[in-house]
Amino acid sequence: MERGRFGEKTDLAYSTLRCGSRFRRDGSRLGRVPFSGKVKDGIIWGGGTLDDKGSVIALFETVQYLLHENFQPARDLYFMFGFDEEIGGEMRAKAIAETLKSRGI
Repeated sequence: MERGRFGEKTDLAYSTLRCGSRFRRDGSRLGRVPFSGKVKDGIIWGGGTLDDKGSVIALFETVQYLLHENFQPARDLYFMFGFDEEIGGEMRAKAIAETLKSRGI
């Protein structure tokens, strides 16, 4: 299958949508709730509130602008969004990689 103007080459963009896990790798619960803003010992706990959302917004804004300008990329573009890369990526990151590989990408 021909891909883009450069054949097999593709570009991938990845960002996280994670909002702060409530669980450790072993499945036990953390004592924090994402977005809670709870103050404990002088620290504000609000996991996920400032994580990596800027890059998600930037990707969407860029795509919107390029579509508006009728931009046609030289390569196929893939946008991937995950949530578990900080704990090994077994759920989302691994599934993304397996899907891309099964499609020959």
